[in-house]
Amino acid sequence: MLEAERKQIIIDKLMKKKSIKVNELVEYFGVAKSTIRRDLDSLEASGVLKRTHGGAVLNENSIPATSYNEKEDPYIEEKKLIAKKAASLVKDNDVVCLNSSTVTILIAKEITAKNVTIVTNNLDVAIYISQKEGIDLVVTGGNFIHKHNSMEGPATVTQFSENRYNIAFIGTNGIDSKFGVCTYTSLEAESKKIIIKNSKKTFIVCEHTKFDNFGFKKVASLDEIDGIITDYKINKEILEKYSEKTDIIIASPDNAE
Repeated sequence: MLEAERKQIIIDKLMKKKSIKVNELVEYFGVAKSTIRRDLDSLEASGVLKRTHGGAVLNENSIPATSYNEKEDPYIEEKKLIAKKAASLVKDNDVVCLNSSTVTILIAKEITAKNVTIVTNNLDVAIYISQKEGIDLVVTGGNFIHKHNSMEGPATVTQFSENRYNIAFIGTNGIDSKFGVCTYTSLEAESKKIIIKNSKKTFIVCEHTKFDNFGFKKVASLDEIDGIITDYKINKEILEKYSEKTDIIIASPDNAE
């Protein structure tokens, strides 16, 4: 088994159980303790987990909440600015893809363009869009992921692949200047990859804290996307570094709309 496959299984187990022991993984994979310890150390460096004596626990900060609660989001004001800026890029008659994320939920609230078609795998997005007149809504099928309130899996990827999009907005767990746009699960990575492939323009939407964060699964290199929409609190050095890789669109109170 490849190292990457082993790490993905470890992540999947942690997402289900929240904690795991080295001895348990040694028995499951049939490898040495030193191999498992290296895997856990690597995943800890990526922010996926936290090491404990004899094992590891899931880093809950790396996993989206079960249901999005704006009042409990410490970056809600930044995300609202990003959402307004993103929505301003949607034109009348566009076919728009909104992947599952907290920011895309907010984008759904802000879209004002007419005769738009929205394709999404997130049920919260679908609820907000369904309340708007003059917008066609397409919700993908797939396996329901309760934690994200979204659909993922082979059926989701297939249905995303059957459409072409004028513009797509995708959330992320982290962005690394070399590795690119990241997420933590294969399910999410595959659906995001096909969206990027089928979109004329693709923008990553995320607050400033997602930069220089390394997720386990690669979604895309920075030269495969059209830009990143983020908030005005981004560090100047980080802004300069990433601006060399792709377009960075800054959302601020002065220019969000």
